Amino acid sequence: MQRRRAGVKRVVPAAAVVFAVVLGAGSALAIETGAPPQLPPPPPPPMSQSQTAPAGGGGGSTAPKSSSGPTRVVTSSPSSSSSSTSSSGVNETSGESSTGGALDTRWALAGMLGVSTDCLGFGLGLRGGKTLENHIYIGGSFVYHFAGCGYGNAALANTSVSASAFYLGPEGGYDFDLKAVVLRAYLGLGMAFFNASYNGPGGSASYSSNQFVVWPGASVFWDVPSSIWFIGGDVRFVSVPAGPAAGFFFTGGIHLGS
Repeated sequence: MQRRRAGVKRVVPAAAVVFAVVLGAGSALAIETGAPPQLPPPPPPPMSQSQTAPAGGGGGSTAPKSSSGPTRVVTSSPSSSSSSTSSSGVNETSGESSTGGALDTRWALAGMLGVSTDCLGFGLGLRGGKTLENHIYIGGSFVYHFAGCGYGNAALANTSVSASAFYLGPEGGYDFDLKAVVLRAYLGLGMAFFNASYNGPGGSASYSSNQFVVWPGASVFWDVPSSIWFIGGDVRFVSVPAGPAAGFFFTGGIHLGS
């Protein structure tokens, strides 16, 4: 009987301990099921190229930065945008050289007035042409002479003799821009026409002929400032039958176009 009571005394404390453990576990389970689950903090967003990591490698995320930097406005310089000069240095609107030279690429029309040797005598003419941007000149000329001795003139009483000669044709050359003036070396070729008439005691007679001629030469031109006019001089050699004849002319004219 005493053993049974002793065994009961041992079982009662053990049961109390087990009951307390079960009760505590149940309370903990009830608390855990009633509370919301604790989730880990979200990972920081990935950094772009424009973002930098915080100093010291600490946690936390930095405010995202815009991937595009401040807008840069690029403006062209006045020297590059306002220039209207071609690669050859000639102003496209006025035809004048932008480098301070005297070369003009507009059309030119000029008159000529002078004398020639070898009986060609006094002469006048007209010339027109254009200088290209590469300094090549293309044009033509017409020259009329009041010819003299070699074309029928004779020192006889009661005798009248008249003679004339003219030539015309294309010209080509090259213009050298010497800043203050333009020097042109050129060559012309074409046809020359000669006419002469005789009236005297023995009767009257007339003579005419034509032939192919060439006339190499050189001209110099100076542009009148702030105007479309120019003046200059011309020297040429014409292969006339009695020649070659040397001609010396004053020339002046006007630039046409823009």
